[in-house]
Amino acid sequence: MKKLITIIGICILIITLNACKKTEKENDELSSNENTVKVEKDWETLDKSEYSIEYPKNWTVDESGTEGTVFMLTSPSDSDTDKVTQSVNTVIENLPNDNIDLDAYVKAAINQVKTVYPNILKKEKMKSDTGDDFYKVVFSGKKEEMNQYYHIKNKKAYILKPFSFSGVKNSIT
Repeated sequence: MKKLITIIGICILIITLNACKKTEKENDELSSNENTVKVEKDWETLDKSEYSIEYPKNWTVDESGTEGTVFMLTSPSDSDTDKVTQSVNTVIENLPNDNIDLDAYVKAAINQVKTVYPNILKKEKMKSDTGDDFYKVVFSGKKEEMNQYYHIKNKKAYILKPFSFSGVKNSIT
């Protein structure tokens, strides 16, 4: 039985290494193609005392407080016909006391969001790179899905909301 497990492990390792080698070869072929899309490697950092977020250099930053956000990041249009825009925003809410933990806050937030997005597709408690707990909740409504990420630190709730929506970019302010 141990020999069988060892053989299976070696086979998986060989398959994985071959897959990586094939991917490198495919990437080399793609880079020689004239129609290859250039990927931006330059990122900016919005670094504040309470949070820090990295974003592509060509995105716009709005820190005006629109709709209660502390910031909103918005992608540029890829072309004149591109009607889909990506956006990320964060809301920070001061909590009244230390008795509100992450689980209780997320439960209350879900009840509030469910008035617009009644279905919960996923609710997952996760760990950040720093070891802090946060929740990812995926809601769905009549026409779309929405992700929200919840984290609590120093009596404040942080809600990160990535969006992808259709429409004219200039109508978003």
